[in-house]
Amino acid sequence: MKSGRKADNGKPAGDPLAVERTAMANERTLLSYVRTAIMLFATSVTVLYLSKDTVMTAISLAIFATALFTAVFGVWRHRRLQRKIASEAGRSSSDE
Repeated sequence: MKSGRKADNGKPAGDPLAVERTAMANERTLLSYVRTAIMLFATSVTVLYLSKDTVMTAISLAIFATALFTAVFGVWRHRRLQRKIASEAGRSSSDE
């Protein structure tokens, strides 16, 4: 079992590449949210195009609203975590 180095503040001294890996994981997560939003949007358009029923139109609009929410939430989450990663990286580099 490896015993990790400890920084002066008692937290494990991180791998310099850990911040980069975390940032890339955050970007992959954003891309997943965008991919899901695009799929939901395409589904909404397909349902709207194939059906002229009022109920199906309402379902299509609900799917579209879900797609919009997914995209906005994904961008918001990405930016929030990006700021957190940057602040943690700045804090850990100033601790060394």
